[in-house]
Amino acid sequence: MNREANTIIDGIDDWQEKNLVPGLDKSLTSQSCCQLFESLNYQKTQSFFKDWIKKTLKDEAVGYEVTSVSSYCKSIPEVEYGYNRVKQALPQINIGMFCCETKKLPLYYNRYSGSLSDKTNLSPVLAKAREVGLDDVKVVLNGGLISQESFSSLSKLSKAFTIGLSTNLDISKEMISSHLHDINMYPNKLPGLEIFCLQQQTSIYGISGKLMLYFDPQNQSQLCSELSERIEQLSAELSKLKRCPVNKLSRFSKYFEIVRHDKGNGFDFKVDNDAVNKMMETKGFFLIFTTDMLAKPEDSLYYYRAKDADEKFFEQLKLNMRGSRVRTYNQHTTDGKIFVAFIALVIRAYILGKLNKYITEDSSSLKKAMNKLENIIIVHSHGNCRFSKALTKQQKDILTPFNAAVDIFTSLNSYQKALLNPSV
Repeated sequence: MNREANTIIDGIDDWQEKNLVPGLDKSLTSQSCCQLFESLNYQKTQSFFKDWIKKTLKDEAVGYEVTSVSSYCKSIPEVEYGYNRVKQALPQINIGMFCCETKKLPLYYNRYSGSLSDKTNLSPVLAKAREVGLDDVKVVLNGGLISQESFSSLSKLSKAFTIGLSTNLDISKEMISSHLHDINMYPNKLPGLEIFCLQQQTSIYGISGKLMLYFDPQNQSQLCSELSERIEQLSAELSKLKRCPVNKLSRFSKYFEIVRHDKGNGFDFKVDNDAVNKMMETKGFFLIFTTDMLAKPEDSLYYYRAKDADEKFFEQLKLNMRGSRVRTYNQHTTDGKIFVAFIALVIRAYILGKLNKYITEDSSSLKKAMNKLENIIIVHSHGNCRFSKALTKQQKDILTPFNAAVDIFTSLNSYQKALLNPSV
């Protein structure tokens, strides 16, 4: 038990010694952490999700993203080998998370078998999301979830849905080909953006909606420049080779015409201009399909781009919060740990939202901001709390968005009074 818990919340006892948590009188140990995780049963977490969604979500779009978390636990049925996004040679659990697009806050997550593909399990995830209150929302998803079953479920279980489309789909190629040379006209320019859009009504898998073709000239310029650099690098590689790269042809063949000599292993090559021009021609184009017929193209684009916040949450969970692996060994503890990690992610997202202005202007990070608060000490004397020394300007800038100085003292004074007079 202790070995397991020590890897769950590393250093929690050291943290508690340096920080006062009003109302928490017990020391958190490895064993008590495990007990905490095991106490968070399905009924409790579902009740939290219902209350949290009701409080947080009004009439806003909800983004959905999926990640995989590696696990050492062999006793959980959902822990299986599958497509591992983090390239770890371990069985995994898949986690699908819904986030509020406007407030940039996590709302709800559902874990499922590591061997199931994201689009295969989308229907059950949507059905479970309805049980906690996500039953009449606009959902925004990435193109990896496209399938007939997904579209059918989304049309039944959501108010509307918006999804990105790969440019390799036949319907995408046809749309790009039709408007390759007439999209960048002024009437197609989106308000306040250097992006152009054309839209048409269509249906995919029998679901009616709007197909929107976007064109970003700046993105096209950047991507074409990167493509040119790539071709120059590969050309330099080919020039140094004395033998035809038979085993590496796939790296070169889509950019070059390579002709092997009749005798020997030598070869000649030149850039396949037609192929490269065709690649450059379609750079900067991207497509979105939506069933929200009243949404403006710029609104659909905003919410689709806002979905990036979901990916950033997973990045924070795995990198900043060391959540890329679940080091637990039974199902109850694993469920509890994932839920606690979700709550921590909500808190972190809230703090980031409050400190966004400070972090941006100071070119800082959340970790650096928190480090600046480490030497703040609060002393209690004659029934009142005060800082041991004056706060620096940076510390005030960090605490101000939370009204922290006032709230901290109010909370601590109330706590001290409660200790002195428990009957109150």
